[in-house]
Order: sequence, then C-alpha cells, then structure tokens
Amino acid sequence: MNRGEAMFKENFMQNLKRARENRKFTQQYVADYLGISRSNIAKYELGTLEPKY
Repeated sequence: MNRGEAMFKENFMQNLKRARENRKFTQQYVADYLGISRSNIAKYELGTLEPKY
C-alpha cells in the first residue's frame, strides 16, 4: 500500500465513524441501511477491512 492509499484508508475510517456518531447512528443501523453486516461496519471503522468499490 502506498502513502496515498494509506491516507485514504485512514481518512475513510475516521470519516465513517465520525459521521455515524455525529448522527447518533448505531453500527447496526448503518449496516442494515447498506445491506451489510454490523461486523463489517466495525471492521471498516477499525481499518481491518476495506469496502468493495
């Protein structure tokens, strides 16, 4: 992973969590809305999984 990809990944993680928390959404609510598992949302926020684009 190059520096640009690493920065994108970190920004994505932070932005996802910040946006979710600012709106007082649970991980489960976001997961249900997107049609994915809650554990995937948690992994996105931790940076251990990247979404498929």
